[in-house]
Amino acid sequence: ETDTYVNTLATAVRNGDAKGYRALYHEDAVVVMVESKKSCTIDAMMESWTPGFEATAAGKMKADVEDRFNKRIIGNDTAWESGIFHYWTIDETGKRTDHYAWFQSLLVKKNGKWLQTMELQQKKATLDEWESLATDRSPQE
Repeated sequence: ETDTYVNTLATAVRNGDAKGYRALYHEDAVVVMVESKKSCTIDAMMESWTPGFEATAAGKMKADVEDRFNKRIIGNDTAWESGIFHYWTIDETGKRTDHYAWFQSLLVKKNGKWLQTMELQQKKATLDEWESLATDRSPQE
């Protein structure tokens, strides 16, 4: 079920669906970015992310995200996941930008739907670290 959640999240990014993306987070979700020393609500984070969603929806850029996990602990109605996400964009000029980051997320299932309660972006990851997770993409502990 959490794989379905991750795929739905990526589809929202790919389609530039800011409203759909926001709906995948708990109403009180928190986003923490360690390297930039930033902690805020998902609503505040969405304010800075929305222009990218809008540009994607309008066809002005392409965007996608993929997660690879190194640890996952999934219960009946809670989950903790850790790994690397790869977010990339291609702007109107064809310039591609890739971002790899170590992350952790906490999810809770409410009324049968998985919602992220916390996204912790720990630090930048390297391409080699990303590739090292390619062979074992859904480990369980």
